[in-house]
Amino acid sequence: MTRVIKKDTVLELDKEDINSLHKTITSEIAFYEEVLAKFRKKYGDLVEFEAKLANAELPEHPYWEESIEYRNAYEELENLKRRQQRKTSST
Repeated sequence: MTRVIKKDTVLELDKEDINSLHKTITSEIAFYEEVLAKFRKKYGDLVEFEAKLANAELPEHPYWEESIEYRNAYEELENLKRRQQRKTSST
């Protein structure tokens, strides 16, 4: 049993719960990697895509919305990888 204490909240997780969370994170990482692969294929590198928008090399519509989704997917993937690293380093 693992006790997790965060901001005055105590959670007790057994090994099965922790493994389930790990599987969920792994699944979400695979999903976001797929999403990012599609964006990269369509628009190339995220930073370059955002720079083209910032320099008005692409019209705002629909690219602005696409850039937001691309950035969100990138950031979510990075967050999930950090969570996975914490899990790996704590076991």
